[in-house]
Amino acid sequence: MIAPLFEGIAQSLLPCSWIVVLPAVAIGSTRRIRVMGVFTIAVMLASWIAVSGWFAPPVWVAGVALLAGAVVWWRSGPAVVQAGAVGVGAAWAWQPCVGEELGQVLNTAQHDPFSALPGLAAFILGLILVGLGLGAVLGLIIRRFTDGNLDCPSAVMVGLLGMMMVVGIYPLIASIFARWSTALWS
Repeated sequence: MIAPLFEGIAQSLLPCSWIVVLPAVAIGSTRRIRVMGVFTIAVMLASWIAVSGWFAPPVWVAGVALLAGAVVWWRSGPAVVQAGAVGVGAAWAWQPCVGEELGQVLNTAQHDPFSALPGLAAFILGLILVGLGLGAVLGLIIRRFTDGNLDCPSAVMVGLLGMMMVVGIYPLIASIFARWSTALWS
């Protein structure tokens, strides 16, 4: 399970993974361990359900989940419900860059979803750890030099991602990111 974890860490730098990494940065800036845990579990389970072929929602549904989580986050701050909604939305919008390890996991998921879960969870954990780490460091730096609260800017960033999906411009942006990822990964 270590190879998928490292592949997830490596692919977190590629634009095709940013739909998971950017919300993870926002969640990581909250400094709330339970919120980070719920987000991580939600991304793992929702992506597993999608890659197993059990439920593949259209992009606008993922956008609604992100937008709903962001609106509630904006109004009442980050909590487990908001983190769960954001995690589900990010997972369902994710179009992975497929490397060797993830390719094996995705192939296994089509035939034996339960055997694919540990590998997919390790890969997703690699992506999310980078995002949470970046968010925690960014949050520390910003809080050190300002008295500002990052909850509202983080909610706005997640809400904008959701809005792009709901109105239909996210697929265009994702295709541009996919071309960049292909060029970077090659």
